[in-house]
Amino acid sequence: MNTAQRIIKNTLSLLCSGVISQLFGFVVVIYLARVLGPDSFGKINFAMAFLVFVNLLANLGMPLWGTKEIAADQSKIASIAANIVSLRLVLSVAGFIVLIGISLVLNKSSDINPLLLLYGLGLFPMALYLDWVFQGIERMEIIGVGRIVTALANIGLILLLVRGPQQLLWIPVINALAGLLGAILLLIVFLRQRVGLALRINRQACRMIIRQSLPLGISMILIQIIYYLDTILLGFMRTKAEVGIYNAAYKIVLFAIMGGAFYFDAIFPVMAHYYKTSQSAIQRLLSYSARLVAVLAIPMGIAGTLLARPVLQLFYGSRYEEGTVVLQILIWVAVLIYFNMIYARAMWACNQQKAYVKIVAGQALLNVGLNVACIPWLGIVGAAIAKVAAELLGLLFYYREFSKIKRVPFHPYLGKPLLASLPMILFLLAGQFIAMNIFVLVAGGMIIYCASLYICRGVTREDMLFLRNTFCKNELNSTGRK
Repeated sequence: MNTAQRIIKNTLSLLCSGVISQLFGFVVVIYLARVLGPDSFGKINFAMAFLVFVNLLANLGMPLWGTKEIAADQSKIASIAANIVSLRLVLSVAGFIVLIGISLVLNKSSDINPLLLLYGLGLFPMALYLDWVFQGIERMEIIGVGRIVTALANIGLILLLVRGPQQLLWIPVINALAGLLGAILLLIVFLRQRVGLALRINRQACRMIIRQSLPLGISMILIQIIYYLDTILLGFMRTKAEVGIYNAAYKIVLFAIMGGAFYFDAIFPVMAHYYKTSQSAIQRLLSYSARLVAVLAIPMGIAGTLLARPVLQLFYGSRYEEGTVVLQILIWVAVLIYFNMIYARAMWACNQQKAYVKIVAGQALLNVGLNVACIPWLGIVGAAIAKVAAELLGLLFYYREFSKIKRVPFHPYLGKPLLASLPMILFLLAGQFIAMNIFVLVAGGMIIYCASLYICRGVTREDMLFLRNTFCKNELNSTGRK
């Protein structure tokens, strides 16, 4: 299997399994938002935001570092896996102790503290999860199976056991059990294919791993500040119902981001390989990725803005309509993140971790400052504005920094998607005016956009040849457009 075919296989494996697992996860979000109501839904999102930060402290970027090292030299798999899993288990114990401390000092309602501790149980399955190993050896189909099994267990138990706010504490326990099932499955596959997993703490190796992965770990913590600190600040400054409404809109955006994340996860090992072997190949790959992102992200942002209210009504019901403006703003976070991933992931692959951390730190600092300033004044709308501002700042600096390595502009690819979006905009506005069904609006908008994109040559014969050659036997290095 050549490089191009491998990219397609891995992308499709992650995309298909990711869509299925994230779809199951999104159904869980919709179900919980409806049966719990904004107040209790806000409570679980407030507790989960704390878990995100503690989990990052428990992995310190080691999985991503491990993926990169394994992609470069697969003979190191056994030692890297043993040291990283051992370290993560030790750090998970420390993280759980941190959660205990937070629960003791947190002056919140009586059901928030148990939620924190129960969500903390999920740290241990996460430490055992070996998806990063299989990503390094480009066996994305195994990751896909693990994701689907975890998602199936989670959705099945949630639908079976959770009927309302009375079962609030069951939710983190179910999440931990589902995660454990997925971790065990991947561990079994790993043990059958490899020499074993001897858990040990090699001090010299562990110091080296921490030293090299720490910049990535710090950057991931900073990223999650951008992603989740607003939920924590909203929990302290506003009501739990507002936290629930904000997160209901934000979950839609996170679901929209997944497609781009799957694609860039799949090509990350290839980018790391190309950086060492072919500078022209990585430039071609990223140029095509930039064009693909523009074609997908621009209409997503426009349609999300126009259809925010009916989408919220469809998923969550009338109790969450106050999140309409929030969703209209946050959908542009997804658009900016799609573009950011082009350059941010490329910086990871090209060993530009220090520059990357500086940019993320600037984003996080701006995000925190704007949240503190805007939430008391504008509430959930202020939190959404802060997130957009942070991602816009990131795009400016990611692009500038990666241009020092290779110039891969995205702006030449914006014109035709914007032009093709104009007929879609007219259709969506007219359709809402006559109260057209949301499914008809979405399907019609997609068809009109795709047709318009083809007419204005946003999709060309050369692109079709690229796809055909990718699925056949030509190498990526000899296809595609710059």
